[in-house]
Amino acid sequence: FVFQLGAALTVAANTEITIVGGGSPQNVYWQVLGAASLGADSRFVGSLLSKAAIASGKDASVLGRLLSIDAAVSLYSNDIDAVASSTSAAASTISQISAEQLSALTFGQASTYAAFSGAAFSNAGTTTVTGDVGSVGALSGATMTQTGSIKTADLASIKADLESLYLATSRLRTTTELSTTVGATTLTPGVYSAAAALTVSGDLILNTG
Repeated sequence: FVFQLGAALTVAANTEITIVGGGSPQNVYWQVLGAASLGADSRFVGSLLSKAAIASGKDASVLGRLLSIDAAVSLYSNDIDAVASSTSAAASTISQISAEQLSALTFGQASTYAAFSGAAFSNAGTTTVTGDVGSVGALSGATMTQTGSIKTADLASIKADLESLYLATSRLRTTTELSTTVGATTLTPGVYSAAAALTVSGDLILNTG
């Protein structure tokens, strides 16, 4: 699953995004040009790769990654697990993606990162992160319970690999155009795009079966 969003992404409070049918969150990519916001108590699946700020509301959970290439990341009593999202060997098949394009969908040296900020990184409340955390700017706020390393220096190569992944996802040919709101529905593997801001409101099921 690839989501190409030309503006902001909002996941409404209490919304659940799940993947079923044997697929892995590792094969779900959210490529977002604008700011991304995860509502309180929401459940998010996949790698969120944004050029703008990412804000995760209170008690939201992520089976995947929150990665802002150029801007800030803010957390609030969240659970982010990049390791569990990588354990499944099952892969989604999208016929429109060539083997060469598929091979470009790699995190490179950023593969161990659960969260990355191209600017400041802040946390409030009790947050658990499984995976590495990187921040080009300052880290502030409450201490996280974290498995992995926290890095604030020598991140140029990590950021470059995220830039390459962002570009690779943006080059894929769209299979389905989305409206401004999606939710309470089931999607099958594909490359989905939205030029305007997208809101996910109501449970969204990603079915690889």
